Amino acid sequence: MKQNIILVLFGLVLGLAAVGVSYPLLMSYIQSVPEGASFESVEDFQRAMLQRDDRDRQEGENVSLRTIITPHPDEQVMYDLLPDQQVLFQNVPVRINSCGMRGPEVDVSRPDKTYRIAFLGDSFTFGWGVNEDEAFPEVTAKILQKKFPNIHVEALNFGVPGYSTFQEVALFKDKALDFKPDAVVVYFVQNDFGLPFFIKNVHQPGSVVTSREFSKSAWARDDSKIEEQEHELNSWLNPNNALLSLAKLLRKNGIDLYVAMNPHPSWKKDFKRLKKARKNNWITFIGMRGNFLRIMKARGIKADQLSLAHDPHPSPVKHRILADILASELFPSVDTFNNSVAHLSRS
Repeated sequence: MKQNIILVLFGLVLGLAAVGVSYPLLMSYIQSVPEGASFESVEDFQRAMLQRDDRDRQEGENVSLRTIITPHPDEQVMYDLLPDQQVLFQNVPVRINSCGMRGPEVDVSRPDKTYRIAFLGDSFTFGWGVNEDEAFPEVTAKILQKKFPNIHVEALNFGVPGYSTFQEVALFKDKALDFKPDAVVVYFVQNDFGLPFFIKNVHQPGSVVTSREFSKSAWARDDSKIEEQEHELNSWLNPNNALLSLAKLLRKNGIDLYVAMNPHPSWKKDFKRLKKARKNNWITFIGMRGNFLRIMKARGIKADQLSLAHDPHPSPVKHRILADILASELFPSVDTFNNSVAHLSRS
């Protein structure tokens, strides 16, 4: 019997996971996906993402997630943002440039006196449900730009709804490194330790199984192929390994690496699980929770102001707080760059 895979609304589901929704509730959401969202193989899944029909137009002029993504040949990346788009998505205007990132057109070659920051992440980084200039990557750049008017501070938003750390790193290697950023910020959320929603079916090449089906088979411990696959996945999907691989690449190219921990109440548990990555001296970890709570208190911000009205993704208010914290952490690096530019100008 053929296995089916389900095209889930990646950003919403992973957003729910990131803010602490329970596994049973998450699985009930997956089981209630709409008609027309199941496919028999990865190939069918990818072909369907390229098709357009009435389901791709939601209420009003909003488009679906499927409308703004496209298949990617790398099996670790799996899908990417579809280039050259200007649409209404989650009730806000979204433009995706020719390089497949949210935002304006960007020259691959870095202009003089420009400090570039590449932001990697999922729907939080992408700016799900907020305007482009309200998402924390762009707000961070604006804050730093105001502090350093003699240089240009540029944010490159490589956030893709539904991504995990291993996909973010694979995507960076595929396209982002060409932009020669000065710094890379990985926005780490809680679901980055989990299995992807879809896993290769070792018994039927060309098809996949859901993570739930895979977990049941792995739990049974009566299939050597499944056990071998489980071992492989543990290595491949472990965010420690992805971050270490990224750190090695960035160190070779002299690019600073920051990992910002989403200020979820349980962030310290996730931080402890990044034991291998924490030992790498090229990675600067940013524990945001303490500063996040202090800013909330100082500005009189209530908890219900932190999420969008229609789902748990960050509101513009929360994006602004995240940007303030990130700008503060990046300040020393940008200051060094600014001083070097000033020195060269005087020479």
